[in-house]
Amino acid sequence: MNRSAWPRRGKLLLLGALSFWLLDVLLHALERYDFFGLDVWFLTAAMPMLFFAAHFGAKRFYGKSVLVAPWMLLGVWLLGNLFMMMGVSFSGGGFAVGPFRDIAVMLLLSLLPPSTFMLATYDGSLFALLLVTALAVVLWILEAARRAYHPVVRV
Repeated sequence: MNRSAWPRRGKLLLLGALSFWLLDVLLHALERYDFFGLDVWFLTAAMPMLFFAAHFGAKRFYGKSVLVAPWMLLGVWLLGNLFMMMGVSFSGGGFAVGPFRDIAVMLLLSLLPPSTFMLATYDGSLFALLLVTALAVVLWILEAARRAYHPVVRV
């Protein structure tokens, strides 16, 4: 493993999480208690578009030889609970309630990807999460295939 790749991977992880979840947090902040079905459809369309715009921007920035999709997707799944908790804090949930111990336990549980799936169901972003996961896995396969057939020689 190349040690110099880890800072880049961390940036890609954060970029994936921010590009996908930030709109969800902002919409929950604006809507508060008025979050309904139309908002879910908006998130289902807009969140994947923002994620893939960031993906192609990162691909252009880092070059075609860098695997971008898996690290961005990992950011979506690992940091999703944190962003969803921020979003529901505006309507009285998440960080707005409970003692620090309960919040700490929830943050530890957020490192488990199945909890992201469960919270996205309540958050209204499940379809967007499933769509972005499926399409990012396809991009990951295409990126890996391209690297296999066109290896990059580094000097």
